[in-house]
Amino acid sequence: MRSGSSPLFVVDGIPLSNENVSAASPNVGLGSSSAKNPLNFLNTSDIASITVLKDASAAAIYGARGSNGVVIITTKKGKTGEASITVDSYLSIASVIKKQMFYRLVNTETLLQM
Repeated sequence: MRSGSSPLFVVDGIPLSNENVSAASPNVGLGSSSAKNPLNFLNTSDIASITVLKDASAAAIYGARGSNGVVIITTKKGKTGEASITVDSYLSIASVIKKQMFYRLVNTETLLQM
């Protein structure tokens, strides 16, 4: 049963429920609600197309489940022929600016005063 105002997500013809599909993790007490994104498992590099159905077109195909709209996601498929490999990468470099100022601000005296 669906509730709320979120749309129905359909990935490669399979409707997804709005239940928690997050990877299991320990409760560390930093919040009371868990993630409820039904697309957590989907790699954005694997998406071939996204189609949004709203109003009567969604209700005609998916009935009451499509009353809040339907997001249809089609993923990339394997193709016959010569094999190919795609590599996606990300690089980030960060550094502390003015280290001396940071060390002056955070020392044992300031920590003891807190």
